[in-house]
Amino acid sequence: LVYDPRLLVYEYSQSIVLRKRQVELTRDFVNTAELGGGQCAQMLMGEGKTTVVCPLLGFLLAKKSSIVVQVVPHALLEFSRSTLRKSYSGMIRRSVVTLEFNRYTSLSDGAILAALRKAQENRAIVIASPTSIKSLALKFLEVCHLLDQSYIAELEAKAGSNIVTQGGDFIARVFGGAKSRSERVADAGGLSIEELNVLRSEAQCAAEIFEIFQTGTLILDEVDLILHPLKSELNWPMGRRVPLDFSQSASGNGLRWKLPYFILDAIFAVAHGSSTVSEAA
Repeated sequence: LVYDPRLLVYEYSQSIVLRKRQVELTRDFVNTAELGGGQCAQMLMGEGKTTVVCPLLGFLLAKKSSIVVQVVPHALLEFSRSTLRKSYSGMIRRSVVTLEFNRYTSLSDGAILAALRKAQENRAIVIASPTSIKSLALKFLEVCHLLDQSYIAELEAKAGSNIVTQGGDFIARVFGGAKSRSERVADAGGLSIEELNVLRSEAQCAAEIFEIFQTGTLILDEVDLILHPLKSELNWPMGRRVPLDFSQSASGNGLRWKLPYFILDAIFAVAHGSSTVSEAA
């Protein structure tokens, strides 16, 4: 038998008695995390997954050299945050930091990076929704994409090239002349010095944030929802707007829009004995 005094402290602070299943599962997770691996386990509803195991893992794994980030579905964010704060408000003192991030959040001021460093230093628990973590990763990619786009635009401007994307007039008509950020960068021949400095600062902050994450521990609650391939995808459109395949031709509208009418007309022709689509179409 191995007795961990931290479990006794946790039981005393929470006024509970840990179940055998909870202790075994917690030890498995801790041993796997210390070896740098990953593990997934299933618990039935009511066995203390969110209220016992997750706070206990945060207490055991949080170190000054390793941050603990707990990701929960957006619907459970408020409940999980209040549960963590209740667990760490007594004898065990831990701060709970909420990471909120979207596409329009700026990284140039370094506030998020400073907050994460402070959380790691104080052994705080960072809680976030899947959208915030994915947005942070996509923000890093978007910034790198814009910097690369600006560099290419500068080279093209110096070479005097004038590249027009096929279908550009069609897209301009559909969207009323609205352009994406990548298009504006390309049309302007690159970014200004001030804009480049801001993007480079954001890229540097994002890289340092992911360095912190790589040395930390990620706890996923309700992993079946967070990693669901159809419910958890987050997309950020980038680059030039181009028309869909077969949506236009030299004579006007493309085959993409005509084909469904011909398919439906064949069905109606058999049912009613007459065709509604002319051969000229």
